[in-house]
Amino acid sequence: MPPAAAAPDLQSQMNALFLGADVTLQVGGGETETTTFVAHRCVLAARSSVFRSESFGATATSKAGSGGQVHVVDDGIDARAFEALLRFIYTDAPPELDEEDDDASSMARDLLVAADRYNVERLKMTCQNELCKRIDANTIDTTMALAEKHHCSSLKKACVDLVFS
Repeated sequence: MPPAAAAPDLQSQMNALFLGADVTLQVGGGETETTTFVAHRCVLAARSSVFRSESFGATATSKAGSGGQVHVVDDGIDARAFEALLRFIYTDAPPELDEEDDDASSMARDLLVAADRYNVERLKMTCQNELCKRIDANTIDTTMALAEKHHCSSLKKACVDLVFS
């Protein structure tokens, strides 16, 4: 009888992968606390055309003086949403958002902004779908503005449908 295969241990294997991280990302600053994340340039580049451009494109050569090790994210994306973005990039799993939780709606909006900024289209679509479920009379104005700003056609359509229903 062949020996039993070892149980998969993806979590510890992925955790060990972080030891070889080659990029540090700092989120926040200014009036908010800075949070630091480590990641792998090749993973980020494989999942996001923006990270690919920043890591390997023409702008990457201008960062070579700093070793390309630190990238400061200062465009209004909070650390919680950025962490969820990274988790999605590595696992393809969006965060679980409770249907009744107002904070979950805020997270979906923040994550949509991050997904749009870094061109992670599948996550952006997931966030749009979540937000479509949460539109009501209190949120329609801000949701429509978000849809317009981030070119979310399905979210915009859901807002219009609610107005004319």
